[in-house]
Amino acid sequence: FAILTVGDRTYIGGDFTSVRPYGAPRGTGEVPRARLAAFSNSTGALLAWNPGVGSRVNALSAASGGHTIYIGGRFGHLGGAPRSNLGAVTAISGKVKPFRADTNGRVAALDVAGGVLQAGYDPVAGRINLGLFSLDLAPGTVTAAGTITGAGSQLLSGGLPGALDLDLALGARGIRVD
Repeated sequence: FAILTVGDRTYIGGDFTSVRPYGAPRGTGEVPRARLAAFSNSTGALLAWNPGVGSRVNALSAASGGHTIYIGGRFGHLGGAPRSNLGAVTAISGKVKPFRADTNGRVAALDVAGGVLQAGYDPVAGRINLGLFSLDLAPGTVTAAGTITGAGSQLLSGGLPGALDLDLALGARGIRVD
């Protein structure tokens, strides 16, 4: 489950298929929403923002200025457009943006700061690894990548993992990191 507040809006993501407006009793007033929804903080009203994904959302983050919402989880489509586990939409309309940085595993954490998107994802299902990468959003290049592996009570990090299979494409540009 993910919650993100930007200005007068609160965005939520998870594994739900409907939400109800503030004040509506359980089982009444439910509105279909495919794992993403937004509410007004001042009124509690459900907003029209409704990009929708086919499966669970685990992480939300906003770019500076709050105009773009980055969405991470385990999904194959975002707002009807092919996106593997990571994508971006406009904060007001929910329209899918051209940004594309597909991962081969569930995106569990996101943060955007200073024009850099940082993400944590599961590179190989069934392993106790968390892949990490930083993506400079302006040129669309990976600035760092590695893994964190659980070892008892310690976390070890380092190296570009052989399991990393990250496809990046921004408009017509793209790179592939293996």
